[in-house]
Parts: sequence; C-alpha cells; structure tokens
Amino acid sequence: MPENKKPLPITYVKGIVKDKETGAFIEARVQVVNLKNKKTEYNDYTSKETGDFLAVMPIGGNYAFNASADGYLFYSENYELNNSYTNKPFVLEILLEKLKVGTQCNIQKHIL
Repeated sequence: MPENKKPLPITYVKGIVKDKETGAFIEARVQVVNLKNKKTEYNDYTSKETGDFLAVMPIGGNYAFNASADGYLFYSENYELNNSYTNKPFVLEILLEKLKVGTQCNIQKHIL
C-alpha cells in the first residue's frame, strides 16, 4: 500500500477516575486536547458505575488530559503517545481530590 494511503497509527487510552481518598469511582468529564493543534480530540464523561473511559487517539502527539467533577479539584496532565503504545493501550488512573474548606492548592497557568 502506498505510504500516503496508509492510515495513521493509533492506540487507545483506557482510563479510570477515582476519589483519591476513598477509591470510589467518579463520574467525571474527561477532555483530551492535542497540544500541537489545540483541537479537542476527546470530550465525554466517565461511566458512573465504573469511572472508566476509552478513547482512540493517534500516535505521535502530545496531549493534555483534563478531568473535572463537581466537588473535586480540577486535574490536568500532559502525556506523549509514542510508538511504544502501538501494541498496547495507554492506561491512565486519575485520582481526584475533594474540595475541602481550608485546604491549600497550587494553581499554575499553562498557556496552550
């Protein structure tokens, strides 16, 4: 098959969102943003019963994984999906921390 006709290599991201303190599953909004072109590649909610999500992503990009849920601190982390994930999924466990009165948090501004 000619190179220009071959599909881009992909992998899938398998993630789960839990409460950091209790380990309980959380229904959270998960967004994945391609940092190169600023395009949202994935935007959905985790399963309420199992806290999991599954996204198909092109390999070779840098992505910001964001998770948010009512009553919890916002989560954001950047990951590179490289060729090492061609034959296996990228597995991600996100532990969200509950908002508590008097708790200090460090907020950093990232310019995309």
